[in-house]
Amino acid sequence: MRVAGNDSRKRQRGSLSLLLLACALVPATALAPKQGAALAVLSLSPTGSASYAGWATGRGARIIGTTPLGGLVLDHAPDGALYSALSHGAIAIAVPLGLCTSSPGIEK
Repeated sequence: MRVAGNDSRKRQRGSLSLLLLACALVPATALAPKQGAALAVLSLSPTGSASYAGWATGRGARIIGTTPLGGLVLDHAPDGALYSALSHGAIAIAVPLGLCTSSPGIEK
């Protein structure tokens, strides 16, 4: 009797783990920047967004503004933007270019 109860709990934990993983992956893929799209870069480390911006501008992106949270807005996501941002200590999030406005002192 106990064995059946333990198996049931293990299946419930496994199902809950899969559900939580799906709940995390769906928004992440929806917000992942597509190649050529505008993106906001938020830093996870002290130099994350600056390091990523250097990488991205070397591949054709331009800095067109800043976010209210202190991140940067780039006009063109290079190929592999999401994974590169994570490796540089930043998060890259797709944003509609029409909502982006340049900050004073940053030229388009």
